[in-house]
Amino acid sequence: HEAEHFLQIFPYRVDDYVYLFGLTAGRFGGCKLGRVKVENIESFDEYEYFVGKDEDSTPIWIKGVEGLNALKFNDDSYIVEPQVGELSVCYNAYLKKYVMSFYSENKIIMRLSDDLISWSDYEVITTANEFIQLYGGFSHELYMEENGKVMYFLISQYMNKTLSEEGYNVRLLKVVFN
Repeated sequence: HEAEHFLQIFPYRVDDYVYLFGLTAGRFGGCKLGRVKVENIESFDEYEYFVGKDEDSTPIWIKGVEGLNALKFNDDSYIVEPQVGELSVCYNAYLKKYVMSFYSENKIIMRLSDDLISWSDYEVITTANEFIQLYGGFSHELYMEENGKVMYFLISQYMNKTLSEEGYNVRLLKVVFN
């Protein structure tokens, strides 16, 4: 099976489903969405893929290989347009929204959703101007305080000899919502 839009995935469980946020290789593609019921996780034919919305804005899901083929050259199947890399998703009870964070064009981006399909405009959490050679931007429900009013993101930096530092560095970035 060719699943080029799911070479990198971020699995996230909501109720009876495991949602798969799929990315192509690298940090330049967009994000597409698959899902499978928890009890069917070992049955590839039961995986279904979001391919767009109908005229009533109802999500369209298609199963198996047919679903993968239907989203292949289909821009309507993006839940987030390119460029998306190193994605994570969690629920924030304070915001009463799902939070997606990812790397895009030297920025760590945050977007919000009620349904895991339709995402808000982006907010910039931080940029490479603040943290040289930035990437990452990972979040999790465990990285929150005050029921999500305070949220933490893990950001990464890879330093090289030209910056007179070597190695990999991970920082904890604190965001406080109003």
